[in-house]
Amino acid sequence: MASIEYAASYDTSFNGIASMISMMFLLPSITLALRIVARYKQKMTFDKDDVFAILAWFFDIGPTVLGIYGMAIHAFGYSTPSDETTLREVRALLWKGLYAGLLTSICALGCARLSAIFFYRRIFHTGKVDAFDIITRIMIIIVVVWTVGFCISTTLSCGTNVSGIWAANNTAVCGLYTDERALTISSSVLDLVVLMLPLHKIWKLHTSGARKIAISLVFLLALVGVVSSVIRATMFWVISNRGAAANLQDAFRANTRNFFYQLLELGAVTTAINLPSIWYFFRGLSPERVLRSVRSLVSLRSSSTVSQDEKSTYKQSVIMGATNSGAIPSKRAQHELDLEEQ
Repeated sequence: MASIEYAASYDTSFNGIASMISMMFLLPSITLALRIVARYKQKMTFDKDDVFAILAWFFDIGPTVLGIYGMAIHAFGYSTPSDETTLREVRALLWKGLYAGLLTSICALGCARLSAIFFYRRIFHTGKVDAFDIITRIMIIIVVVWTVGFCISTTLSCGTNVSGIWAANNTAVCGLYTDERALTISSSVLDLVVLMLPLHKIWKLHTSGARKIAISLVFLLALVGVVSSVIRATMFWVISNRGAAANLQDAFRANTRNFFYQLLELGAVTTAINLPSIWYFFRGLSPERVLRSVRSLVSLRSSSTVSQDEKSTYKQSVIMGATNSGAIPSKRAQHELDLEEQ
């Protein structure tokens, strides 16, 4: 039965939770900063996807502060105190933090998914009403409803007396665990659906299979967010299935483990949404530029007014960059691109 002993596990230890708090705040912060710099270097305007990425990072501050606070009051990374007076005092403070942390994490996850969807629309949406346009609009509505719905259900988990959650002597979690079980499962499903959204568009591009795979892999960097969501849902299911009596044997370790995987999901998702945008730093190319290149080449192939030599020259200049290849596209080929982008 060693596998369910909280005290022997890294994810319930002080060092474990401290490391997770640090890593899962620093990674989103660094990748968001790189995303902003990449936008500046590419001279791209800020759009809705960037705004929601910043909001996701902002809400990520809540669970980070909660984690630090929980360690400070010896609630995270410590065993449940044996002294009843100390236990009541710490538990009353802890439950308030858990409610606040869960609310802000729900908002962060919702904003992260909206950022991903708007990023896909920024790249793939042509302005026409097609299947991709309709599906992404529906997904935006679903994510908003999911976010607002779970915020409301968490707030009302103790009933309509919302102020009771913040009462000085409140030590009850009410229906919080029941709500969180539904939250973790639905969160994993949503992450998977959002991840799959751009793949159909990518594989419809008129380009080589190797390039389709390369572009897909850039977007599939967000798979780390899906994996973390599944891990959190699995671990929460394990914790909750032990039953209240088993968890109360060391409630603080149980809460530490739950919070550990909550941070894992939140940090991974808010980091993953920035990864495609910062691909620019590794290859000098952004997904937006690659896809514009592919669309331009398709336009050139279908045009009978541009010579084969111009097509070849233009292809090299778009993919490699004129400064790298030494090839400069003709004004006529450039005009084709301008028409395509409009």
